[in-house]
Amino acid sequence: MLREVRDAIVSHHGSREATPDPTALDDPRLLALLLYLYAPAAIDSETGFPLIPATTLALIEGKERQQRSKNYVARDFLVEYQERVDPSFRWRQHDLGARRPRSVREFQADPILLRLARQPVPSAGDLVCTMGGALRESRAIHLQALRDRVPAEHVVDRSVGRLLEYLNGLPSNRFTRAVGEHHEEATRLAASMLAAGDLEPAEFVAAAATMNAMVAQPVPVYAPSRRARTSRIFPRNPGLPTLRGEIAEVYRQGWGTYDLVSAQTAINAVDWGASVAIDFLERHVGEDGALWTAFYESIGFDHRNADEGERKRVKKQLKRATYSLQYGKAANTVRRELNGGLGFVGERRGNAFMANPLVADLIAARDRHAERVQADGGVVGGFGEWIPLEPGRRVASVMSERSQGVELSLLTPALELAIDADDRWQIVLWQHDGFDVAFRDRTRARGLDAAIRGAVNRECERQGYPTVLTSDLKAIPRERARRRAADRPMAASPHTTTRR
Repeated sequence: MLREVRDAIVSHHGSREATPDPTALDDPRLLALLLYLYAPAAIDSETGFPLIPATTLALIEGKERQQRSKNYVARDFLVEYQERVDPSFRWRQHDLGARRPRSVREFQADPILLRLARQPVPSAGDLVCTMGGALRESRAIHLQALRDRVPAEHVVDRSVGRLLEYLNGLPSNRFTRAVGEHHEEATRLAASMLAAGDLEPAEFVAAAATMNAMVAQPVPVYAPSRRARTSRIFPRNPGLPTLRGEIAEVYRQGWGTYDLVSAQTAINAVDWGASVAIDFLERHVGEDGALWTAFYESIGFDHRNADEGERKRVKKQLKRATYSLQYGKAANTVRRELNGGLGFVGERRGNAFMANPLVADLIAARDRHAERVQADGGVVGGFGEWIPLEPGRRVASVMSERSQGVELSLLTPALELAIDADDRWQIVLWQHDGFDVAFRDRTRARGLDAAIRGAVNRECERQGYPTVLTSDLKAIPRERARRRAADRPMAASPHTTTRR
């Protein structure tokens, strides 16, 4: 936040008439919460109101230790703020079932100051940081505090631990440089997207909040799932991994982007024995976008002549449908959602999608596999561990934990190379089925790129999954053998109860 904006907010709310308790803002906790509400690190993209999870409130209060040990009561702090600073303050409680964090519903704010506080701030200037009880201006202090709060007890596998140790040990210079060099350009892009209608006002506010958080702390910090039911890791703080894609690309200039093509579909097709899907993926291995092209054609969408915005809308709908089906959502529910979501393409497009032989094959194979997992009482995980079907846990949850573990196991060779690479190149951004790489010497990037892709693609071939790692530095060579499922060496059954 700009110092002048901060001072204006304090002056406005610090008067005797503005708050029930004129001394309230002498308390650094209450002042920090007030400033956070004006310039939050995370926004509900639907309502535009700040998100206030317990982790954020505990950090503001300086009670991270109590929060980690589950002895922190956020409501007490919020009630105190309501009583001493803002009687109009209201919030919506978190909903674990809906995965919806606690958010603000109403609070008192000067509209002019609110607008100023929520604009993207310049990357250089007289800035103050509001990331703790005592307003911290040191990025290094905040970064260490974030890293110290990563819970090691939730790591489900050694490879996950190594990944977290690597990413959370990266030096800050590359991220600081990316924000310093590209922030103004990203700010202009966000403003132009808002003016063109490509960003809704609430989405712009959310993007600006993330961009401002990056100015305060450019380095992403990752943590394992709190429920320890997946090998996937997640960003702990707002930043590049959580920023809208088009805007994030501005900061990522000069980095190589790697993607494991249709990874979840390829893994599930093989694990479930979906022969139609396997045949398609093997015929089109290395063709980034082939799966989506097939889906576009099945719903009668002319993606080649559509504008970029329309194509993104359609792909977003199809992507959500594809992964929802693979993670256990009922086919009829997905059909209804697509019929509504793709109404601008044509009538009953969801029916057309579900009639695609590849989709129908995946659904049938999914249901057969789910029955086997239910009968076996669990499944072998991506790293050979046994994942039991515990009481109260859905079969689909166990199946997705397996596929996400396999996904990481396929990418692990790239991690091992990165660990041994010193600073010649670094994995700087992790996106579940891919990552970004920063090269110290771009003139040597081609050779290093081939080594990275080669290591992962050999692992995909070894495990028998029809996917490859692509990069935007060089197209994947097509000479890889496209063996049909019948020619692939038989691997251990993924749904057996035998512990490997």
